[in-house]
Amino acid sequence: MSDILVIAMSIHELPKDLPIPIDDGLTAHLEGMVFPETEILKTLPDKFVVFVFPKIASDLEAKLDLEEWSAIAGARGCTPQSCAFRDTFELFQDLGWKVYGMSIQRPDVLKDFSKKNHIPFPILSDSENILSSQLNLPTFKYKDLTLLKRVTFSVESGIIKKVFYPVFPPNENASKVLAYLRKL
Repeated sequence: MSDILVIAMSIHELPKDLPIPIDDGLTAHLEGMVFPETEILKTLPDKFVVFVFPKIASDLEAKLDLEEWSAIAGARGCTPQSCAFRDTFELFQDLGWKVYGMSIQRPDVLKDFSKKNHIPFPILSDSENILSSQLNLPTFKYKDLTLLKRVTFSVESGIIKKVFYPVFPPNENASKVLAYLRKL
């Protein structure tokens, strides 16, 4: 009888062989754009960062096939990215920046995720694709879903100033954004 090693994938860790997303130019229009007024973010702070992600794994939705999900360039890493922003949240606050996550998943899914992972900032639900349509954010297809590609941007005085795209690796996104903001 041979020994079989079973390796369980964790949503908190990134596989070493993730495919790297390419810059397809689909966010080139964002820098300099006025951030739209929307019900999703009722009061716009003077300075804020929004990191957009495709889909977090949740017990409230159908399970993701992590192997299949990991094969899509830019899809895997929503939990590590969110937790990296959580872990650096106070540093953003010290610099005077608000932080928001955003996905098109339902509010109850995002609220459950935030609670389980102790996320101290709002994760906005754009489940009706209002803000993502107004910003013309890039998407990709996964099975029967149309999901947002991972993108992060900073907004000052209502204007999108800096866009991070593609975001890779996602767990380093928060530190790269912080490095940029510290130079301002």
